[in-house]
Amino acid sequence: GVSNILYLLLLAIELERKEVASERATTILAIEEPEAHLHPHLQRLVFRDFLRRESPVILTTHSPHIASVAPLRSIMLLREDQTGDGSKGTSTKEANFTPQETDDLERYLDATRAEILFARGVILVEGAAEIFLVPAIAAKMERPLDEYGVTVCSVHGTDFAPYAKLLGLSGLNIPFVILTDGDWYTSKTKERLSRGLRRAVSVAEAMASPDLAGLAALFKSRQWEKLYKAAANVGVFVGAKTLEVDLFDNGHDQEFVETFKELEASTGVVSAIEAMASSHTPLTDDNIEILLNALERFGKGRVAQRLAGKIAIDRCPDYLKAGIEGIVRLVSP
Repeated sequence: GVSNILYLLLLAIELERKEVASERATTILAIEEPEAHLHPHLQRLVFRDFLRRESPVILTTHSPHIASVAPLRSIMLLREDQTGDGSKGTSTKEANFTPQETDDLERYLDATRAEILFARGVILVEGAAEIFLVPAIAAKMERPLDEYGVTVCSVHGTDFAPYAKLLGLSGLNIPFVILTDGDWYTSKTKERLSRGLRRAVSVAEAMASPDLAGLAALFKSRQWEKLYKAAANVGVFVGAKTLEVDLFDNGHDQEFVETFKELEASTGVVSAIEAMASSHTPLTDDNIEILLNALERFGKGRVAQRLAGKIAIDRCPDYLKAGIEGIVRLVSP
């Protein structure tokens, strides 16, 4: 590994010396799979700067660690064409990222080690809870995601638009779906609206989807049921409320009780969750606040990690199962 690094550095110095001395105008340096014998930290350390050289560099790699530090606009993805007609190249050249989106996505790829670039398909989710629960649900559905080459990626929030642009037809053209909460709320005019359905419209807009006008019209006319279906047709699967509330209301109430007991929650928290579970009715707004406060106290990811082993597929929200089936269809031959 050290020999490889020394060779690359000495070669780079020699090429720069010749260019300064006008011995040659420029040199295109091609490097094939340099990750051999280099541990992940060293791969990132060496190539974070090397790939930003002024002289042209063409580098092929199967390493997500090297890909994670590559400039976003320099990435070209070669994938097998689903028609069986060889490989097809895609890039981010036509994605029209704003400078802020470029910075955000490069930081995201660095933090997640760029596994998204090597996936056959991607499920974009909001946060840590889905990272644990979605693969567990897929396994219960006999759709193990690794077997399909599908990666679950959290965007750590609800701004899915830049990621849709990255993965969409104008970007890297990697099949993807989005799973997001319904997030219903009461507006200042006392109208019930869904942030999740509004996100579906925003994603369609970011991707310049031909279905944009239809989705926007459905949102404007408040045709919620039709909008849920239309959003699913463009790959955005929207829940009823929030992930945990939907699981609770769909019959995982006792599993939540068991999970909070395992986490040694206070008697007050356990009693409150038990009372909600014993009512066998959808959670009220007050009960939702109690549940969400308990989740925040222990961490949604930690609770989801424990809950993942208790998931019953017949009591999972339909939008989660539909999203998983959706990405499996997209990546299957």
